Amino acid sequence: MSEYTVVVFEAENSVECIPSAWLDVGKKNVYWPGSVSRNKVIKYIKNKQHPEESWQLFAVRVVCSAGK
Repeated sequence: MSEYTVVVFEAENSVECIPSAWLDVGKKNVYWPGSVSRNKVIKYIKNKQHPEESWQLFAVRVVCSAGK
């Protein structure tokens, strides 16, 4: 599996580079931390933190993946 994936959030039409582990099995949704600061989200991304049960699912479109 790639380390990072670039996705487009369908509802907001915004782009983000996320750890690939944040994608669900079908690669159609992403787990996203709830009400945390942007700085905390960036830290989670850099550290490739595994999704927590409390994180919400959002519909995405995968643009590309990269890494090991």
